[in-house]
Amino acid sequence: MPKDLRSPYKPCFQHYANLSALPLWELIALSINLDPEELGKHGRPGSSNYPSYASTIHLYQGFEKQRRIVLSIANSTNDIPFTNSNDTAPIDERYVKCEEFHQWAVNHNVDLPKEFPWGPAQPASQYAAEPTSLRNGPPIQTHKIKTRADPLDDAIYAALGSAINTKVNVSVFEALKIIAQVPRGLPGYIAPLAGVDEEGVKYLDASTSTGINHVTLKSLGNRLRSAKFKNRC
Repeated sequence: MPKDLRSPYKPCFQHYANLSALPLWELIALSINLDPEELGKHGRPGSSNYPSYASTIHLYQGFEKQRRIVLSIANSTNDIPFTNSNDTAPIDERYVKCEEFHQWAVNHNVDLPKEFPWGPAQPASQYAAEPTSLRNGPPIQTHKIKTRADPLDDAIYAALGSAINTKVNVSVFEALKIIAQVPRGLPGYIAPLAGVDEEGVKYLDASTSTGINHVTLKSLGNRLRSAKFKNRC
């Protein structure tokens, strides 16, 4: 099943449950537990007002990954049930009946969150219908704070969600560096990250004399070998 995004990015499914059709891009966002309105605040990917910094924001990365998967399947099957087959709007903006999208997703092994309101989510063979080149890591993951001892876990899970190859530490490290460059106060910032310098990824650490510590490629590798990351995709 798709991993839940952190509040406030999760949608209120009750708000959408009474709608019979939505643009494809909104259904794609909902399929990964991402509120379409959250994307709309900063410019939807593919739109003219897409912000230049958005490629560094992990919620956009999660959306773009799912969008590529859905469009790859759609391009090969040509069977997405659009409400108007003659619609000339960009494919992302074409309307799809929500119940029919649910069935389409189930038919093509696209996992849906259990809260998806247009029919019960059914188990799918994870990643079975997509080219392996498109699914190089898990959707964005979050974990309850009470189970987490390392303050960097949120950032590492986000890096695993956007890395090109989660089995290669260098790839995860590069993804972590991208996430660390999101300025504080902007959507997508993950505490305690504090930027990047020649030593590695900086993060806030009150136990040091400068208040700053670093994640290096080596130290990240040590973290990734811990039990909680053992089953990374």
